[in-house]
Amino acid sequence: MKGWTEFRGTSLLRAPVRRASGVAIGLAALLACLALLGAVAAGRGASGWTAGVARELTIVVRPRVDETGPTAAARAAEAAAGVEGVTEARALDRAEAEELLRPWVREADLADLPLPMLVVARLDPETPAGPLTLNRALAEAGLDAEVDDAGPWRAEAARAAVGVRALAIALALAALGALAALAWARAASAVVAMRHDLAVLQGLGAGPGRLRGLTLRAVLPFVAAAAAGGAAGGVALGALWKLLASGGQAASALPLAWGDLLLAPAAVAVAVLAAALSTARVLREVLGGPSAHG
Repeated sequence: MKGWTEFRGTSLLRAPVRRASGVAIGLAALLACLALLGAVAAGRGASGWTAGVARELTIVVRPRVDETGPTAAARAAEAAAGVEGVTEARALDRAEAEELLRPWVREADLADLPLPMLVVARLDPETPAGPLTLNRALAEAGLDAEVDDAGPWRAEAARAAVGVRALAIALALAALGALAALAWARAASAVVAMRHDLAVLQGLGAGPGRLRGLTLRAVLPFVAAAAAGGAAGGVALGALWKLLASGGQAASALPLAWGDLLLAPAAVAVAVLAAALSTARVLREVLGGPSAHG
């Protein structure tokens, strides 16, 4: 009969690697890694979006009969900029005003719509000026202008940001769950494939702890290597996104930080943990079944 060392090497360590493919685990780890990075970036982008909305106020300017719209808007911007708690104020041109109203007005109506003159005031995040203070300053400057009450719009933007975060987290959890399920199934298949070898080793006197250690050393490196390969691909794609999208609108929508790439090992940890739990559970069933004694 073959010795224990030879039997262990040929039947326990090599068989799972030879019989199972790591492509599926690698792809699942890649998707899980990308989902994690996307969730973090989406959450950061949503937070930045809502913070940006909270730091700005829109002023509606109605020109007097003796002045043009751009002149009135320029005066309003100058008056708003002088208010304590306002860091910047500028008048919007027609194209910028259309872009601001596009989410709320149909595209076909924008061309014919007489748009008001708008001024955007950027507020100091530490001590922001309030609408009442700005309205008072505009009135003292002799302007027919008022701060637009964007409370409902801000509330809707906040709800949208919460929805974006929730969806991103749900997708990340689903991807991690799929990876864990696949690693669980692959590990279980490997243990079942080794059941006859395990029964022989048990008959040679190997105890449950020894068999568990041998089986884990046979299964876990394979799962870890496959998951690590997929996670490495996710890191590479994340780094590529960071380099190519840096400074653009895409980067502002999904602002990925270099530190976020450190989340990649989480996908590997999930796969290895699922494989370890699956191995332990199936091994108990195998060692307790008839095949373990036959």
